[in-house]
Amino acid sequence: MANLKLHIANKVSAAGFDAECKVSYEEVVFAVRKLKAGKDDGDIGLRSDHFLHTCNELYVHISLLFSSLLVHGVAPDRCNLSTVVPVPKGRNVCLSDC
Repeated sequence: MANLKLHIANKVSAAGFDAECKVSYEEVVFAVRKLKAGKDDGDIGLRSDHFLHTCNELYVHISLLFSSLLVHGVAPDRCNLSTVVPVPKGRNVCLSDC
């Protein structure tokens, strides 16, 4: 296993990436703590509460996932989706206006 890790590290290094190309556990925890409760992704059914009330081990896996995405330079198509939900502001606003 150590040889495999060394081989992968050498390949990543030869491709121009180094240890700075990573997302740390602390960065994931910091980002999750900034989430507002009760928010929905609008696509696959994940809510911010899933991340706010999970165990710390998931943050490790999330950091590894995003670090891998950065190192390899690819992302699943689902990562490029977003949902925009208009929120009308004010008392006398017509809810049907765009």
